[in-house]
Amino acid sequence: MPQFFRFPAYRAPLLRNLVLSLVLAAAIALLGSVLASAVALAATLYLTYYGFVVIERSAQGFLSPNDYPESLEPAGPWRPLKMFAILVVAFFVVGVVSALADTLLLAALAVVALLLPASVMTLAVSDSLRQAINPARLLDMALKIGLPYLVLFVFLLILMGGSQQAFELVEPLLGESMGLLVFVS
Repeated sequence: MPQFFRFPAYRAPLLRNLVLSLVLAAAIALLGSVLASAVALAATLYLTYYGFVVIERSAQGFLSPNDYPESLEPAGPWRPLKMFAILVVAFFVVGVVSALADTLLLAALAVVALLLPASVMTLAVSDSLRQAINPARLLDMALKIGLPYLVLFVFLLILMGGSQQAFELVEPLLGESMGLLVFVS
């Protein structure tokens, strides 16, 4: 687990995040909303691609980006778009469930949230969108992993919630500059 939380502090990921943050902040501060949106989309696709590289390398036992061999094949270039498709399908399903029975909205959101890490793992392993949206396959993967899967899920929730909480703590100190807010975010 310490490796999981230490990863962003390694030189390569830290520089990658800083450069992308500066590019996004500059795009928002200097470009119109359409161009800034295009830069944000490109940065998001790149970060998603890099995330799949990290998942693949970690699965192969390389827990430090300093140890990544250059000779390995890179992650599939279409995975960021497949990940976007997974999110569209997931929220479509949540919307349909909510429309059919509003009382099931919370349950649908919980199921989607619980199975999303399994979906990402399945996509990283199989590169198959069909397998990554198959609820039976995702449930099977989560159950095979067992308790460590729930621990991973909790850590992901803490990571996402913690970054939001940290941002809310420093946001009042940053003023009204949208570029600075995006950079820090």
